[in-house]
Amino acid sequence: MSLPILDSVAEEMRRLALAGASVAPGDFRLKKLLPALEQAGAKAPVFAKVHDAAKAVVESKDAAGPLLDLTTLVNAIRYTQGATTVAGELTPIAITDLGLASKQSSARTLKPLLEALTSTGSGRLEHVNDAIASGAFHDLRLVGPALGALNDPWGEIADAIADKVLPNYGSAILPLLKAQLDLKGKTPDARRLRLLHKLDPSGARPLVLQALDDGGKEVKIAAAECLGKEDLPLLLEQAKAKAPAVRTAAYRALATVDSPEARAALIESLDKDYDASSSAFSDCKSPEVFDAAFSRAVEAYNNLDGKPDPEIIDSQGPRLQKLLELFEYHDNSRTDDLIEAIFDDAPRLEKLQGKNFFGSHLVRRAVQIMNNGSGPLVVRLAAAYATIPLPYFSHSVIAAIRVWKPIKVYKTFSPYLLSSATQLKISAKELGARRKALTDALCTYSREREKLSEADPRWVDALLNVQEYYLLQLLVTPGNVKVIAWLDMQFAKHGKDHGQQIIRAMIAVRSPAAVAALVDTLQKNIKSGAHHYHSQSLMDDIQRMPSAWLPQLEAAVPHVPEPLCNYFVKQVESLRQSSP
Repeated sequence: MSLPILDSVAEEMRRLALAGASVAPGDFRLKKLLPALEQAGAKAPVFAKVHDAAKAVVESKDAAGPLLDLTTLVNAIRYTQGATTVAGELTPIAITDLGLASKQSSARTLKPLLEALTSTGSGRLEHVNDAIASGAFHDLRLVGPALGALNDPWGEIADAIADKVLPNYGSAILPLLKAQLDLKGKTPDARRLRLLHKLDPSGARPLVLQALDDGGKEVKIAAAECLGKEDLPLLLEQAKAKAPAVRTAAYRALATVDSPEARAALIESLDKDYDASSSAFSDCKSPEVFDAAFSRAVEAYNNLDGKPDPEIIDSQGPRLQKLLELFEYHDNSRTDDLIEAIFDDAPRLEKLQGKNFFGSHLVRRAVQIMNNGSGPLVVRLAAAYATIPLPYFSHSVIAAIRVWKPIKVYKTFSPYLLSSATQLKISAKELGARRKALTDALCTYSREREKLSEADPRWVDALLNVQEYYLLQLLVTPGNVKVIAWLDMQFAKHGKDHGQQIIRAMIAVRSPAAVAALVDTLQKNIKSGAHHYHSQSLMDDIQRMPSAWLPQLEAAVPHVPEPLCNYFVKQVESLRQSSP
């Protein structure tokens, strides 16, 4: 039986069902099919019945019943003509165990995660990290999207999937990875090759070797990273590749190989290819290589003695700076002595200027290493606070906080907040700069450790003295009655100029007047014609408030200006949903 005409009728039925039976009478599209149905009905009686049913729809005034009859008849005929089997022999489907317990994630979890894996834009990384932490990727429906996420334009998402998700699926994803791999490709294919090697080193070896010969740049780099100590000849060969990134990958692998040839290649690179090999030395444990690097650092420093030519500064300065980065990962008294020598030589080095390199770069790197280094270096850096060049003063403050007792920290540095330039015997400009450096250091400290005001409460008075609203919200414990009263007074005096800063501090210390201050500022913004962006930024701070303030926020809604009310309510509702 020829079914195309029947398929055409079925298509028109669906169209009319969607449009409504009221438009079916006289429908010209269905009417055009009647002659063909009549002709088919001469050979097959069932088509004659379809013709009559279709004609009843076209000619009726109320087509609902006839349309339902036509739909039932056509569906019944098409059902009887459908095939339910296929030709050929039945064979089992090949399956592979994922090696982990599967789970069924809820739609509430699955939908935003699928959107994060298959779309673009900001905010997606948080969904992915939350899903990783909760084990949501055990849902088998996410295997395909996770593999596709290797192509994500946001590298952090693709790397998180490659490092923390896909390895859990084990050998089950090997065929899919191989099918998607393009050795001539770019970063996504480099991730695939690394995964293949991680999941099946022996099986991936032919692909690794092939990639070394004719792979794309990123894939070739990944292939070099997949080589091990058994591939020493290949590593030595790749250490001479044209592409610097490939050489870098080869040197990193050589740094983990304990052999005379590997050590010789690394030592040779100190003179000939240090730009490519420098990052490898942090993983190298060889005393021989370390001694060679240290001797070259001393040599480069000695070459900068006195007043060297700009050409010498441009050649020896960058070399010494990169070698200093190597020493940051080694606890060694000899390197400590070299770092201190550079630090003591800062006044002279600061004056060195080449065409492309400045001596201040060396001093800055030495100070950073001292701040992150061993105990003696940190103590030395802290003790130099009074004479250290201004750009490094904040490092000295942080070092002092790390190694001094809180009482000594306060006694030493609080004068920069409480005393005048005359009292400190420095210029007003220098006092302003050191005060700024001090507050920057305190901000850095507050993000990493407990609140400084808990160590020495006198910092609160010092911060109040200089009206440091931002530091107050970082360093002051919530509920401090003195600070709350002071902030309320500051808002009354300076709310017009520093409203948002003061309100944020009020929220941080849990001032009961924070909500009223926020609404008051919104009202003033409307009256002054301020752009709504400023008001929205202020209302975003509702998310910083405790959930216990929800009744107060709800009571404030009638007092919020009409143009801002919807956004205010939205933020309040968001706070409610995020509250435990």
